[in-house]
Formats: sequence, C-alpha cells, structure tokens
Amino acid sequence: MAALRSLGRRGLADLIARTCRHATRFADGLREAGYEILNDVVINQVLVSFGDAELTRRVIAGIQADGTCWAGATEWQGHTAMRISVSSWATTEDDVERSLGRDAAGGGGAAGDRRLDEPRACAGVSRVTS
Repeated sequence: MAALRSLGRRGLADLIARTCRHATRFADGLREAGYEILNDVVINQVLVSFGDAELTRRVIAGIQADGTCWAGATEWQGHTAMRISVSSWATTEDDVERSLGRDAAGGGGAAGDRRLDEPRACAGVSRVTS
C-alpha cells in the first residue's frame, strides 16, 4: 500500500513495466552471451544456468563478491540456476548494461568477447574458470 500511496496508480504501473523491461534485457543479454535462460521472462524474474551446478554456483559467488549487482542461487525444475529479481525503483538501463558487463554505450561485455573458459554474467565477472 505504501508504494501505491507514494507513486500513485500510474507510477506503480510504470515501475512494474520498467522492472519487467530490465528483466527482459538481462535475459536477452545473457542469452546472447550463450547462457541458458530457464524461464519465460514474463515479469521481473530471470533464471539462468551457466552450465553445470558447480560452475553456476561459482559464477554466482563471483557476482556476489564483485558487488555490481546481486543475484542469488535457486533450484528450478531440477536445475541449479542464478535468479535475477529486478525489483528496485532505482535500477536504471545503465545499471543493467553495467551488470551485463557492457558500457552504457553498448560496447564490449558479455556478448562481445565471450570465451568458453571465461563465463561472464550479471555483474561482469571477468574470469570464472571451469
């Protein structure tokens, strides 16, 4: 109720639409980089696998240590996955691009220079050795 009182109906609808767009962008960027998106991104949640369970957990640990963004681990339909939940009103398009390891102008990053031995993910983790 506090969000509705503070933002109003239109403001709340805009917030929901924006967080859903950001989640879709995360999914698109990670998919472009060669990672498996496990869910249909229909709201603000993305589930991504970086390969086997051990590698996925190591990528998540690297992202959490990096601090650019925060994502947690989950188990979904028998897969270990990283869950991205875009829920903050403060998250911007630039934040999403930076988290994908790209600069705000769209250069470099996850899809641009991926090597199989260097998974890149949500926080632009540069090296996670499998």
